[in-house]
Amino acid sequence: MSVFALPVIGGAGLGNGLFPWARAELFARGSNVPVLAPQWTRIRIGPYLRREPEKRRYGGFFRSPEHVRGPSRAAISAFARRMREGESESVYARAKESHWPSVVRFEGIGDLFAPLANEHAFVRYDGPFIAMHVRRGDLTRQGFTQRALLEVKQFTPLSWFVAMAHAARRSDSARKRPIVVFTDGSAQEVAELLAVDGVLLHSGPCAITDLWTMTRAAALFASGFSTFGMWASYLGGMPTIYAPGKLQQRVQAGVPNAFEVELAAGDALPERVCSESSTRMAAAHE
Repeated sequence: MSVFALPVIGGAGLGNGLFPWARAELFARGSNVPVLAPQWTRIRIGPYLRREPEKRRYGGFFRSPEHVRGPSRAAISAFARRMREGESESVYARAKESHWPSVVRFEGIGDLFAPLANEHAFVRYDGPFIAMHVRRGDLTRQGFTQRALLEVKQFTPLSWFVAMAHAARRSDSARKRPIVVFTDGSAQEVAELLAVDGVLLHSGPCAITDLWTMTRAAALFASGFSTFGMWASYLGGMPTIYAPGKLQQRVQAGVPNAFEVELAAGDALPERVCSESSTRMAAAHE
């Protein structure tokens, strides 16, 4: 079998929970082992009793396609041998050769930031994700019929985003990357898109957080005629794709090898999008 790293997230706040998560990720990188998905989503009664505006629900912010989750995670957690963080490398090596899985548990704040020294770039790196900006809020609440919406230049049909998500899943370079949806609409409005494998809904606290997060994407599928999405493309410099007739202006003038294109729903992703995304994220990782 193998060894797995498990960040144990307790009932404390986000700051304390980040310490075992970061140490587990560093251990996984150094030992070349998988990480069992941490359980960030927990109901904390205290914030509700104290009527805190922040309810400390962090489940949607720490998903990685490389984490082990679902039934596999449950089975490993149920039958694995537990090991303490900090046991000797020889113990880890013997565990790797065992027929039974072993889980190294990372708990508590430990020595705070001391184990994370000189690892700033790795810890803050949020992984290669694809962003989709689905503009809805101010368009779908004005009483337009569905047919009339299709005539609104600022409206990009959800079917186009769904087709692009499936195209990404058929791409060798992009199929394992999470697709993160940024929208001012409801989850119900983008439900068909969220049903595609590996598509997640971003639930940031405010628009500026959404915009800044989008700038870190490997590629951006943008809503047409949206200055919000155009700012993300301008600041991030990532390959940006629009539906036909929806590219209002190319905003990456001066960016080397800028790539801003329109693709129809049935088109495959150009190899250049995937290769440049890989290069971009590799550079961010250095």
